[in-house]
Amino acid sequence: MQYVARAHSSQLGPKLLGTYELELFETLDRLLQRPNIRIIDVGAAEGYYAVGLLFRAPDATCTAFEGSLDARRDLEELARRNGVTQRLTMEGYATPALLEAALRDQQAPMVIVDVDGAELELIDPQKVPSLSGADLIIEVHPYLLPNVREQLEARLCASHTLTFLPAVHRDEVPLPDLPAFAPRDVRALMWEARPDGQGWLIGTPILRLEGDAV
Repeated sequence: MQYVARAHSSQLGPKLLGTYELELFETLDRLLQRPNIRIIDVGAAEGYYAVGLLFRAPDATCTAFEGSLDARRDLEELARRNGVTQRLTMEGYATPALLEAALRDQQAPMVIVDVDGAELELIDPQKVPSLSGADLIIEVHPYLLPNVREQLEARLCASHTLTFLPAVHRDEVPLPDLPAFAPRDVRALMWEARPDGQGWLIGTPILRLEGDAV
């Protein structure tokens, strides 16, 4: 993937290295096995996931919500550089009503949410009933919203099986193979500036699991 020169609300180094949010690699690999997947990226920033997942899955489409005009400009440029513009729809700030409209009538969509403390406002099955059929990857920010994980689990446990993936300190993961760089420099580039307790809530719709079992 050809990248842009800056990242919004995150670190650029891990995105260039390909180690950004490596905790999600296995989950994303599994979800991208489905054909014609519909991706809803809420808090898309400059498009690491919106464009990156379209780049990996040539039959996928994506709606990307991003409130920052500067970030949307970089998202548009990233999409252009990587030839996915025709499969990408860009929107501004997400609301429950807009999220429901993007999800309604979609078959097995995937929703990625990184909204820095607004996850409780958006991930509400009463306001967004179509969440019940979506695979969910929700970044939780307990330093901004105490008990956010527990509140989301209570909202989603009737419709999803749930797993929590904690953020792992980058000193504890293998280094990528970059022989031209000193290990300490690679560690510095991998740094994501995540507070303790941060991680991702992964939700798989129960109805789909039951259907697969049949």
